[in-house]
This record gives sequence, C-alpha cells and structure tokens, in this order.
Amino acid sequence: MNSSAGFDPDPHPVPDSPSGMPTGLLTLVVRGPLDPTAVEHIRRQVARLPENIARIRLDCSGLSTLDPVGVAAIWQLCEESRQRGFGFRMDDVPTHLVRRLRSHPVMAFISVDPDPFQDPFASLAPSLR
Repeated sequence: MNSSAGFDPDPHPVPDSPSGMPTGLLTLVVRGPLDPTAVEHIRRQVARLPENIARIRLDCSGLSTLDPVGVAAIWQLCEESRQRGFGFRMDDVPTHLVRRLRSHPVMAFISVDPDPFQDPFASLAPSLR
C-alpha cells in the first residue's frame, strides 16, 4: 500500500491548560496519495486520540496525488472533527495540489501562506518571441 499516514507527535506539544481543558497538538504525517484508504487510516488514528489532544495537524508535505473521493473523505473528517471540538488543519500541502483544490470547501482547513511578493508568472514557460 503506497498511501500511509503515521503518527508523528509534535516535538513541542502544548501543555494542558490550568482549567483542565485539553490544548495539546498532535501531528499526523501523510505520505503518498490522498485516497480513501489513506483517509480511513487517518480516521482510525483520530478516533484513538489521547484525551489531552485538542488540535490535529496533518503534515501533508509528503502528499503526492489527490483522489477526488479521498478529498471528499478528508473534508468530511475535517468537518466532523470540528463539530466534535477539535481544531483540524492541513499544513505543507504541495502548491500544485493546492491549486487543484482552490474552489473546494476543504480549503477552509488548508493553511496557505501567500507570498505577496511572489511572481504570479514565474511558473510559466518563457516566451518564445
């Protein structure tokens, strides 16, 4: 199986608050394609979260491709997690994949750091004129 998501505990977890409310952050690493199998693996890990975890971060730097059914499934998982009170975000999604998702509702959970000084034409082929 090429798709996998594994636990990669955050090296700087946030301690629980004095009020006893969970505030910890857990990072899950996603490698390979985002397909239904990968999302189901993530879903199983989210279901087993320790009680002190309040935020889930998906490190998507190893994401290779997007399957439409996988994108719909991760969006559903993000929404369900938010409704259960968990913060959920997807970080380091490769730029070429973010472009494919630009109008999908899952973008609400993807952190994108726009560079205001980036040349919007830099990725285009040079002119042949």
